[in-house]
Amino acid sequence: MMQAALSEANAKFGPIMVDPCPQTEEVAEANLLAFSDEARARNGTLENTENLVDITQIPRMRQYFG
Repeated sequence: MMQAALSEANAKFGPIMVDPCPQTEEVAEANLLAFSDEARARNGTLENTENLVDITQIPRMRQYFG
């Protein structure tokens, strides 16, 4: 699902912005939710974005078909 969020078909929702060094469980959860369409659409309205980075690709993952 994360790979699908990075596809060009989903580019209309904006970039995926995550904190590269999450220190709390809340920040880690926010990083996970950043891959959702709703969070991506909301990224333009975030106030504290100086430490966020744009995710353009993820490491290759084993595909699961079951």
